[in-house]
Order: sequence, then C-alpha cells, then structure tokens
Amino acid sequence: MVLRLGRPEVLDSALTLYSHLQVLHAGQLVYQDSANEYEAARRPYPTTFADGTRGATVLLEVNNRDLNLLLQLRISNGRGTVTDTLPVFITGAAQLDDDAPLELAGMLTSNEVGGDRGEYTTYNPICYYELTAAGPVFDAKLTERRIRTIYGQFLGFRFRSEPAMPASTNEAYAAELARIRKAGRSPVN
Repeated sequence: MVLRLGRPEVLDSALTLYSHLQVLHAGQLVYQDSANEYEAARRPYPTTFADGTRGATVLLEVNNRDLNLLLQLRISNGRGTVTDTLPVFITGAAQLDDDAPLELAGMLTSNEVGGDRGEYTTYNPICYYELTAAGPVFDAKLTERRIRTIYGQFLGFRFRSEPAMPASTNEAYAAELARIRKAGRSPVN
C-alpha cells in the first residue's frame, strides 16, 4: 500500500494539510481524491488493516476544520471505495465492554453549550466500534447502551441540537471520556 500526498499547505509548524491523495495497492492506482484535505503527520493515521483476501481497509484522517474525521476506504478487486465516515478515535483500542474484541470510540462533532447561563448542551453521542482484523465495525449495541448512560435516553446515533440536553449531562459525558482514555492504549492497531 502506497499513499501519495500532494499539494502541501503548511498552516503552522505543527500542521500540514494535503489537498490531493492517491492510494496505490499492488502498484495500481485504486483511489484518488482532491476534494478533502488530509493530515498525515500525527496520530496513528493512516492505518491499514489487511483482510487476508488481497484486499485491505485504510483509515485516512480528513481535516474537517471543526473536528477531524476518518474516511474508511475499502480496497478490493483493484478498486478503492469509501465505505464510511468514522470519528477520529479518542485513544487506541481498549476493552470498553464485556466481549472479547477490543473497541475504539470517538465523536463525529463537537459539543455545543447554549442558554443564557450555559444550562443546555447538545446530544452528541460517542460512537463505539469493535476492532476486527478487517478494521473497525460499528457496535450499535454498545453505543446505544453508553448513550443511555450519559443522556438517560436514546435519540439515535448522530448529533442533534434539538431537543436540548441539560448541561448536567456534560459530567456523565466527561466521565465516559475519562473511562475511555484510561482504558485505551495506542496506536490503533
């Protein structure tokens, strides 16, 4: 697997963005993108998972200006296809539930606080993924269970600004982030 990054834009001494990406697999161009800006110098990304069938899954970090995201690129039969958008994970793989596979966790957007005295916040679920040999797989059961622990209710797997959540849920949210960080290890694989 070879990644070619072109057109660097140095924003400061710690951040360089690349506006053109090419992915080569077995010497063949399987994916290219010039619509997103990619980061490649920090965290454990890009990360590759070989699936044993001459294919692979690659996680590529996209600078989203608000909160970075990962594109999950599936490579098979000489082609690369973006199969999902994932959060940049809070930490490396960790045992976050009671089953054998390790999990990864992250959020797809930032929390917002509102009200005259900051008495409300948004519904911003932390999403959990089981780490498999072929890459991360969304764990809906664990995600829903942890969302209910934080918010006391389940309103789906995506960010919502309405209904507003009481700011008191920020304490449970912070406690869950601390639990994930404490359990985690790095790098992703």
